[in-house]
Amino acid sequence: MKRFFLGTFLVLLSISLINAQEYKKQLKNANKTLSKYFIDPVANKADLATAIASIDQIFSADDAKADPEAWLTKGQIFNEIAKAEMNKKVLDPAYELATPNAGLDALAAFNNAMAKAVKKSHTKDALDGIRMNEDLTNNIAITFFQAQDYDNAYVNFDGTLKAHKTLKDNKLPSRIDDPAIKNDQLFYTAVSGHFGKNKEYKEGALMLFEQLYVAGKAQPLVYEALFTHYSEKDITKAMQYLDAGRAANPDDNGLLFAEINYYLKEGKLEVLTDKLKAAIEKEPENVSVYNTLGNVYDQLNQKERTAGNIEKAEEYFKL
Repeated sequence: MKRFFLGTFLVLLSISLINAQEYKKQLKNANKTLSKYFIDPVANKADLATAIASIDQIFSADDAKADPEAWLTKGQIFNEIAKAEMNKKVLDPAYELATPNAGLDALAAFNNAMAKAVKKSHTKDALDGIRMNEDLTNNIAITFFQAQDYDNAYVNFDGTLKAHKTLKDNKLPSRIDDPAIKNDQLFYTAVSGHFGKNKEYKEGALMLFEQLYVAGKAQPLVYEALFTHYSEKDITKAMQYLDAGRAANPDDNGLLFAEINYYLKEGKLEVLTDKLKAAIEKEPENVSVYNTLGNVYDQLNQKERTAGNIEKAEEYFKL
């Protein structure tokens, strides 16, 4: 009986080893297929999809999921895909990314490799991959931002911030160590979330705007976004952001128009007239401001007429 169990164990072990060898072989084949694609992306377009499908299939196996070297290989593959994609984008600005998540997929793979590392070399290789990935994912984010695809821009900019944190946690240099570069990185991540459609990203953007505000020297949009957000729930706090933004950026039109839109929404017409006159002084060719001021005077005219204040109504009518 003992011999039977031992024999069964050896058979199972043998099958396990075959499976392990099989997925590693498949990873190598995926690499070869990608190499073929990189030689001529136009002629070998189908090879990219084949390679990615192979990788997805490989990581459906538990052995692959538990193997840090498999995750490292996946990260390196997707780093190379991201690099090739961005090179093609530089050569052909009209090119649309075939694998828009390549940078994020690579980053996730390297993080998995670190989580499952059993050797120091696994962690080192994963961190090396993340250092390369930081630039690649940032370039992908910029591509989406320029195309006004703000949700995709946000997740990729956010990916670079996460890569930066991992590098800092491991006492390694990062492309955003420079405070000015980091400030820009935070700003464009926040802007992407702010203008995007995803509610979760908008909340993430709000946290970043507040971080930039606390750090000082924030750009006008930081104050404008915070004012707009808090004007719906805490007008006292909103006005604090607006006043701080005006003090720091007295000539910024965005803050003025954000305030005008707030008073329009609240129906505070009397307050609006001076704000709109100030807007006209700053943008004398902006027809919409004149139209808005005219509409405000008309509403004030109707309001006074309804209240029986004909003289005051006529005054507004003539303006």
